[in-house]
Amino acid sequence: MNSGPGQLDESLKSHAEALARGRVEALGEIFLLAGSHLLRYALFLLNDVNEAEDLVQQSLLKLARKPRQLKRAQAPFAYLMRMVRNEAYTVLSRKKVHARKRLSEDLPSRSTIPVDFWEIAESVHAAMRTLPLDQMEVVTLRIWEGMTFREIAEVMGESQNTIVSRYRSGLMKLEQKLKAQNPHADLNTIAKGVTIGLDSIE
Repeated sequence: MNSGPGQLDESLKSHAEALARGRVEALGEIFLLAGSHLLRYALFLLNDVNEAEDLVQQSLLKLARKPRQLKRAQAPFAYLMRMVRNEAYTVLSRKKVHARKRLSEDLPSRSTIPVDFWEIAESVHAAMRTLPLDQMEVVTLRIWEGMTFREIAEVMGESQNTIVSRYRSGLMKLEQKLKAQNPHADLNTIAKGVTIGLDSIE
């Protein structure tokens, strides 16, 4: 996320309050702030672009009917992500889909990452598809969405310790996969390649 979690949450609360007062334009502003994150997460869960877009639209329409719930949320961004997650699992339950979901293809732009780290990021991206889904989901939210462990715990309905454990286990497995390709790969190298390290637990 471009802004810090606190700043984003305050902006979302402000727009939710405006929406509750009847300013319908605030819904579009909420989408501008969080829409790309919600779409990526929905795509990760559903593996279908059209379904992901429809799901995010449905989630925002539900929000428009009860904007004060977002305003009252302690972590509004995590609240929105959990809305998307709940809607996605409802869709999957209806479809009775049990197949493994793959990671979204939305990697950071190559032009924004040093060449040596880009190769690592591509390797991590491929290796992530081999992780258990719960670990892959945590790593995805942490790395690509920049969420704190506390926020992820709220989204997934788990304890923060469980989320941290899954994240560490996921990175360890990624390290093992990368070492098969590069014997010098370690957690610090992985962390630089994907921009998030183990020393920033929040």
